[in-house]
Amino acid sequence: RQTSMRLPPLILTVGMSKHKNTVKSYSPPGVTKMDHVGVFRILIKYGARPDAKDVTGKTVCHYGAGVMATEETLVMAKMAVKANETCAFFGREVVLNGLTKTEYNGMRGTLGGYVAEKERRVMYPSAGSVVDKELSLKPENIFVEKNGDDGTKGQICILDVGTRTNLFDMMDRLGSISMHEVAMSQRADVAKFLCKHSTTCLDVADGSGTTVRQMMCTSLPIQNKVMEVLKRHAAKQVEKERCGNCGKQGKLLECARCLSISYCSRECQLSHWKRKHKKECKQLKSEGKLVLGQPRKFDKGQSLFGMSSKGISDEYKYGPPNGLKENGEQFWIKVQSNGIRDDLMIYDKSRTCNFLL
Repeated sequence: RQTSMRLPPLILTVGMSKHKNTVKSYSPPGVTKMDHVGVFRILIKYGARPDAKDVTGKTVCHYGAGVMATEETLVMAKMAVKANETCAFFGREVVLNGLTKTEYNGMRGTLGGYVAEKERRVMYPSAGSVVDKELSLKPENIFVEKNGDDGTKGQICILDVGTRTNLFDMMDRLGSISMHEVAMSQRADVAKFLCKHSTTCLDVADGSGTTVRQMMCTSLPIQNKVMEVLKRHAAKQVEKERCGNCGKQGKLLECARCLSISYCSRECQLSHWKRKHKKECKQLKSEGKLVLGQPRKFDKGQSLFGMSSKGISDEYKYGPPNGLKENGEQFWIKVQSNGIRDDLMIYDKSRTCNFLL
């Protein structure tokens, strides 16, 4: 149920947790006796929806993991995210499978709330089952029936249905998520928390079409600790790219032709080449090509991002660098940005290919 301002109970609990001293003036218990986390656990166990929004479209994560977050509200936000993964099946009939107690396998019942301290879901067995009390089960042992394309009936785990939404990436009515707010603050601790629990938080665009990754390229008037956290997170994301064949993470080798896919070993590269990549490599290579307009040359003595252009060259060169073995040979360039409104500075390792774009 909600208030007249459409404030769901979980958001109310998080809000009161952040203002304990104010709550104390209206409630007999002292601050030390207030257990908002305990109240939060009870609410989600008995069906409070973690994805419920207030009148502005904000969820419990906007309030619990924003710039005004506390250690307690971050705990509640994390619980809400885990509960939200399977909350779509609350009240639906489910079937149990894969349990060590084989007599429970095949048992049907109704899915209940989320038990946060155990990261499990409650199930109420149907009448006539081998047990008549509520069960606390891991989500991977809970299934729903699904009709196949050929009309046959089967079962699928509630974690694999495709309805899972990361609550940290759910937008309000302006298209904002928690990270949009935190990115412009000094709350490096909250930024680390969000990066840990959301792999896509840097790439969600707000109502103006701006992502946090784009904010990272914007020049700010003061030093922002959060941006340093986000840059490290972005670098780790690159390191965690997966092998195009087996999905393994770690040190990878790029396809030298298209530079669009990586592999963990020579064996995986050959396997994927025969099975799929041979047909798409040429297309991927052509998709990676850019046609550049006429670049702007450096002004003599111009200061670029805090360093003199004299260290590069007084004259720009828009063409291949010196020392290439053959015409058309690929080479690495470095691209530096001082914000979305400034030109990009582009140059190679020898500094004999350099221009502004």
